Amino acid sequence: SERSICPSGSSSREKPPMSTAMAHDLALRAATDARLDFGDQVPGAEEILTHVKSAVEDAVEDVEEERTPAYDPLCNVESIRTLFRRRYPRAAAEKRRHAILSAPIPTEVDQVPKNKDNASNALALSSKSKEEEDARRSNLFGGVKPDALVRPATKRRRSFTVKKHDPWKLYRVVAGHVGWVTALECDPANRFMVSGSVDRTIKLWDIARGTLLLTLTGHIDTITGIRISRRRPYMVTSSLDKNVKLWDLEANKSVLNFHGHLSGVRCVALHPDIDIMMSGGRDSAVRVWDMRTGTETVCLTGHSDAVTSVLSRGGAPHVVSGSQDSTVRLWDLRITRKCISTLTHHKKGVRALVQPEREQTFASFSAGDAKKFLLPEGIFLHDMGSEQPGIIHSAALNEDGVLVTGGDDGQLWFRDWESGSKFQDIQVPLQPGSLSAEGAVYAATFDASGSRLITGGADKTLKFFKEA
Repeated sequence: SERSICPSGSSSREKPPMSTAMAHDLALRAATDARLDFGDQVPGAEEILTHVKSAVEDAVEDVEEERTPAYDPLCNVESIRTLFRRRYPRAAAEKRRHAILSAPIPTEVDQVPKNKDNASNALALSSKSKEEEDARRSNLFGGVKPDALVRPATKRRRSFTVKKHDPWKLYRVVAGHVGWVTALECDPANRFMVSGSVDRTIKLWDIARGTLLLTLTGHIDTITGIRISRRRPYMVTSSLDKNVKLWDLEANKSVLNFHGHLSGVRCVALHPDIDIMMSGGRDSAVRVWDMRTGTETVCLTGHSDAVTSVLSRGGAPHVVSGSQDSTVRLWDLRITRKCISTLTHHKKGVRALVQPEREQTFASFSAGDAKKFLLPEGIFLHDMGSEQPGIIHSAALNEDGVLVTGGDDGQLWFRDWESGSKFQDIQVPLQPGSLSAEGAVYAATFDASGSRLITGGADKTLKFFKEA
């Protein structure tokens, strides 16, 4: 037998008419229960709750006009809660968001049935036949799935306001390395920039004039990552020689070596608030170091291939890592020190990660693919526009929302961060005498002002771009 939403015999009892206060109480309780399932930060929840409240208010008006004994508010609260839970189960964050955005919205509520025995059946859709109406009155769900309670609505599509950006142009080319330029970083005070290369050297440059200031040596293999501290006059570099070095920028020398990786180190990141550092390498591990002592504090394992990019954040997740195993992992360093989420949206290896300073989001990049996620759960938001041909090796973002990605085909794509849409692409010119295959862009960064873009690649030069 079909199950009724009300207790046995409740439909035959005489109930007092529903007042406006009772209606508001019902809408409030339904909204509270829905928030328990969705969470306040889930996109689309408020819109659905608005429709629910509107539907309840319409039902109350019908009750008052027909002067029919009102349905039991408790029964209808439970039915709304059941409807929400069945349609939007508590699943993974990605599936939950997809279900909310793609689910139909309640759009119409019929008048309350005049039959006293079925007065509790207030939320139902109109039907074309008397048989469907009778079945609907006998049970809130009408003997069918809850999805039949609402009329199909047009699928909502995410809309963006695309910000207009000025075009960019190349204005300077600087040569100095004798190998591919694989790492770049700008001083937070905008006094100088640092480049690393396959030639195993680290060079400091004057940003304004583009002149060479200093050359540092110490690594015995390719430089893969450079980060400059915002809190202290220190710089860290990673290399394929399995080492990470800490440099004193006032004394211009290496003061500490970090040993522990079993293979080449591919990336490095600094925590924004405390003196710890993260590095990822070919040994598929992300290692966390104490910068004061040079000791390894945590080894985060879980990737099945080389870790190629890593981000560090002040709040959970404290570490975001991308790997050649096509996954992005979120790590919590407080208690569990384990992976709290694994994102499997990419089909190929993840080679670059980027995050804005004032948003709880980040983007990941692989071969011809760019995706944006919401933190801290790692909820997938959207693809970053059309697919860029080739393999994306580098990405950079400024405060104006200009996202730049460089690939192995020598193209720079300029995108709007909010929408991901491309507004410009530049084919980077090669250094005279270079082969056509040496156009790959392996590193890109903005200066502290965000008005200059510096790139480095396989033609061994540094290229400076600015807004036209």
